Amino acid sequence: MTMYYLNRVIVYGLLAITFLLIAGCSAPDDVGRDIQTDVMGTRTSGKINYNIDVSEASSLISMFKDKDEFTLIDARTPAEHATECLKESVNIDYDGANLEDELAKLEKDKTYLVYCRSGRRSAETVKIMQNMGFSTVYNMEGGINEWKDFGGDVIESC
Repeated sequence: MTMYYLNRVIVYGLLAITFLLIAGCSAPDDVGRDIQTDVMGTRTSGKINYNIDVSEASSLISMFKDKDEFTLIDARTPAEHATECLKESVNIDYDGANLEDELAKLEKDKTYLVYCRSGRRSAETVKIMQNMGFSTVYNMEGGINEWKDFGGDVIESC
């Protein structure tokens, strides 16, 4: 009789572990959505905030080339920005004393791609922008360093 209960405990334990693994590995509904679908306005609700890799960032920049509803933000210091930057980026220093004042001057319904050196400051800037009510903000993971490794164009002496 003891072996019977031991077997049941093992079977139920394995079922519980399997359930937890399956539930823990399922992706949220918004993971893997197509950037163009969301950026082009077919989303149904909520704020859109993504971490995207440099390949996706390149596609986003190409898609919005020469369009007023898109802004590229460099969250590095003015000194870093002056040495090199992505074309047409606006420098808003994450470490600057007036970060939120500078962000408040931006239109909240535009699409923004934020980058820095490695992705940490831009990710924090995206969080701040989200809290301020910006609707569509992307963080370029890996920053300008990964952008250059990817072969992306960089302007010197910005």
